[in-house]
Amino acid sequence: MNIHLEKLLEKANKKKKILFHMAYHYMTRNKICNIRIRKLKARPRKALRRKKEKNKLEILADASLAHQSSA
Repeated sequence: MNIHLEKLLEKANKKKKILFHMAYHYMTRNKICNIRIRKLKARPRKALRRKKEKNKLEILADASLAHQSSA
């Protein structure tokens, strides 16, 4: 009788260990996915900044050309 109960207890402990391990697994997986999402969101921002910088340089270049042509 005790052997049967011990086997049931071992099975329950195994399931408990697996569930505990899976909780950590999903938590780390979630962190990795959040990092990937942050990186993907940062890409368009960087591209937009570069585009704005180019526009500023074009405006300066146009202004200097206009200044040279008027002189």
